Amino acid sequence: MTLSFNDLIGLPYKWAAKPEEGATDCLQLVSEVRRRLGLYDHSKEFAWIYEKWEETSFPALQIVKWARKHGIKTVPRAGAIGYLKARQAGVALGVMVDDESFLFISPGGNATRTGLYNLPRIRLYWGKADAAI
Repeated sequence: MTLSFNDLIGLPYKWAAKPEEGATDCLQLVSEVRRRLGLYDHSKEFAWIYEKWEETSFPALQIVKWARKHGIKTVPRAGAIGYLKARQAGVALGVMVDDESFLFISPGGNATRTGLYNLPRIRLYWGKADAAI
């Protein structure tokens, strides 16, 4: 069975929305992709963000701190979580859907799938919860 992520591509950004609602944010997008891949989805670790911050007050560098705390640097592989610079938000979070493609979204944008060759400064992390995989 081949997994498809086409239904996620183009979804508009909306804070705290899940893809099944027709929009998403980066945290929910990452969770959905990892869930489809059969990996730990980290959604429980993201819950505190919505409790503590609103979209306008969320410090984007929290994404970087979270990735460093909950992951180990890795090479490209399906399910690896990555962050990169984003124009409006400063940082965008995304996930590898296979060994070559990265799916991400940032505030004001739409979910985008691109090849790693387009993202020279991306930092990838493999969740510590996935270490045995």
